[in-house]
Amino acid sequence: MLSRRSLPARILVLGPFMIASLLLSDPLRLSLLLTFLMASLALGGLWAAMRILRFAVPMALVIAVMNLILVRTGPRVDGLPITEGGLLFGTSMALRSLVVILSSVAAFSGLGAREVAASMPGILFRTSFLVFLSSRLLPVFARDAQDLVQAAEIRGAPVGRGPWRKRLSSAARLVLPLAVLSLDRSMVIGEAMEARGFGLSRWRRPMGVDFAPHALLAAISILAWLLSPWDSIRIVLFSVPLLVGAAL
Repeated sequence: MLSRRSLPARILVLGPFMIASLLLSDPLRLSLLLTFLMASLALGGLWAAMRILRFAVPMALVIAVMNLILVRTGPRVDGLPITEGGLLFGTSMALRSLVVILSSVAAFSGLGAREVAASMPGILFRTSFLVFLSSRLLPVFARDAQDLVQAAEIRGAPVGRGPWRKRLSSAARLVLPLAVLSLDRSMVIGEAMEARGFGLSRWRRPMGVDFAPHALLAAISILAWLLSPWDSIRIVLFSVPLLVGAAL
């Protein structure tokens, strides 16, 4: 099931839906594409991603209404202050936004920072790991800043009082000691990571385990889109391989 797959495998299944939504402009075909996308999420066990519809549907309605008001192309609809062009364009934009939001959220649904980082190759994995680690150190950084402020106030140098220029000047004096503390802590963390063999272990699951079959199905789906002789069944031929990929 898609819910058990890595981020690259999810992108291979859900990415074509997003790209197809950007290429289509017919509301009927977009509705059919959205239906197949939701069926793929159901088969892939990604029901939790559909909770975003509580936010996405009202936003799509706002997009549709805004286009109804602003777009004035085409003949007017009888008895209503809207045009056919505004109705079609607004409906298409609303459906397109639903497909894009739903597929984007589903790609990351249920994945933690560790799984997302593990799916990245080489230098991206190391960089993302360090970024996630740095984000967890933000509370420590804030605590160090608070300790420096308290130490300055104890010594009769209030940082948060007086005119704004004086407060800014006092805060600027804390930048250097705060940077020294942060660098010292980063050296300690780096030494600890080196001692534990960071980057030498093979805990990441190989991408090819679930990447290859989904890549093949995505290629079949794209070929079905490009080579389909009938527009009426293009969406169906395009979506069937992706449904299979979601169920794997």
